[in-house]
Formats: sequence, structure tokens, C-alpha cells
Amino acid sequence: MNNLNDKGERHGYWEFYYPNGNISRKGYFVNDKFHGYWEDYFQNGRLYWKGQIINEKRVGYWEWYSSRHDNLEEKEFYL
Repeated sequence: MNNLNDKGERHGYWEFYYPNGNISRKGYFVNDKFHGYWEDYFQNGRLYWKGQIINEKRVGYWEWYSSRHDNLEEKEFYL
């Protein structure tokens, strides 16, 4: 987790945290670029959004959630 490649770039699975210790974001990098499945969280620990990123672009279904409830608020499809 949180590895660097031989060029010092983020590569593989990474996690980021808020100062309160809750997870902020987690997902994959390839040569310091977002690439793969990602999730982003509100400071209260609830899921904010999730989706795939390929070559730093959103692809497939993305979902956004409410900060107060775990209700799905929006869903979009990206080509």
C-alpha cells in the first residue's frame, strides 16, 4: 500500500486519510496517474462517490451518496 515505482511515482493501491483518522480516498495509481477503482469519503466516514478511472478519465457507472444517509443520490454512466 502507498508504494512508489522506481521513478518515485505513486503506483499501486493507495489510501489517504483525514486528520481525524477517517479514510478520505482510496484507489489505484499507475505511474502517478489515477487508474482503476476509486472511492472518496466524507469526513464523517460515509461514502461520497465511487467509480472507475482509466487514464485519468471517469468510465462506466459512477455513484454519489448523501453525506447524512447512505442513500444513493445520483448515478451516471461515462464512456
